[in-house]
Amino acid sequence: GQRINLQFRRFVEEPAIYYLAEVGHDNEERLRFFITITQGNRNEELRFTHTFYR
Repeated sequence: GQRINLQFRRFVEEPAIYYLAEVGHDNEERLRFFITITQGNRNEELRFTHTFYR
């Protein structure tokens, strides 16, 4: 139930652009992500769940 704001870093490898953020986790920890994507005055939300393993 905790909310953590991610700090994204931008990487450019022409012609691609990547945005990466680090997330701390325990083994077999399941995290839910809610990411707001903004382009101009338009916002979209990307939602997904992922289980992390060590």
